[in-house]
Amino acid sequence: MAEHRFTTPNPIELDVRIPAGEIRVETVDGDESFVSVSGNEKLVEQTRVQLDGDRLLVELKTKRPFGL
Repeated sequence: MAEHRFTTPNPIELDVRIPAGEIRVETVDGDESFVSVSGNEKLVEQTRVQLDGDRLLVELKTKRPFGL
């Protein structure tokens, strides 16, 4: 499991780019965003979580298409 915390005092846009899986989103008042990625260890290691301005990206970064 990988956990990521970001200070986000303004509203953010969530951009999730994964081919399959379960996504749970919970919103609360505050100035922090928390992302937890769990599952197959190799896939967790290949998942990028990054805050760029007001855009929070969660993306599986693979060299080839998923499942091929």
